[in-house]
Amino acid sequence: MRISLLIPTRNRLEEIERNLRAVFFGSIQPFEVIVSDDSDDEIAPEIERVAKKFSEVKYVRGPRNGLSANRNWLTARSSGDFIVFVDDDAQVDKNYFKNITDCYNKYSQLYGEKIIITGKEIRNGTEVTPCELTFLGHQKKIPQDLKHPKTIVINSTLFPRDLFKQAQFDENLHYGYDEVDIMCQAQILGYNTVFCPEAVNKHNSSFVNRELYAEILERNRIYEMLKIYGIYERKHLKCLVYFIIASLHLFIHNIKFKKFYFLREIAQALKMFFDFKKKYYKAY
Repeated sequence: MRISLLIPTRNRLEEIERNLRAVFFGSIQPFEVIVSDDSDDEIAPEIERVAKKFSEVKYVRGPRNGLSANRNWLTARSSGDFIVFVDDDAQVDKNYFKNITDCYNKYSQLYGEKIIITGKEIRNGTEVTPCELTFLGHQKKIPQDLKHPKTIVINSTLFPRDLFKQAQFDENLHYGYDEVDIMCQAQILGYNTVFCPEAVNKHNSSFVNRELYAEILERNRIYEMLKIYGIYERKHLKCLVYFIIASLHLFIHNIKFKKFYFLREIAQALKMFFDFKKKYYKAY
């Protein structure tokens, strides 16, 4: 199997070096490794220097338009038959590529080649497996069928390249819910998801950039759930009910924690939704 390992990064020098060392410590290395760097101009030369310590790594400057745009950028520059995305603050297990390959070979015989294999990660010492969405869009719901979850752990997932001939990450989602959205598209296109508990990677969440993400996540959650209910499922009443309840929920959360981004994030989520609907609605 020709697996492209694609690593988006931004301003995380120590993390990307640990990441790459783990890749080449493994029992099996991927077909290619590409690092796409969204770092600030003063940090990018250092990231490039670290990446080029590893002769097998291809380093490219990223589009600097958020994580989803960087994933699409990486995908367009890769050439493997399968794709694995790993965040810069994650590390692949030494047996990851062997285990994920074995899982694909096993389950493709049962379900055909139109499958996505997802595993789990050890995030800051805690095991994380695929969790489905609650009505409000929080990833906290235990799947009814863990063998065939509707969501993935993106740092431990094998995608067929063919998926990205028909789907791409939504570049409105600068950070968060990008993996939820790509899986919605995959399901519409007829892909089956299979859970592979043997595929396990580490994810020690970096504090770098985290301060930028809290408000973005709330906006993205509302935007993505509007898309799911209103566009992917075409349940317009459910979409309206969701928007009312989610808005009230976010308002109460803002009051409780003395935060004041409620109106801005709601307005931005709505604008993103209607812009997407206007451009892509007929495709779904």
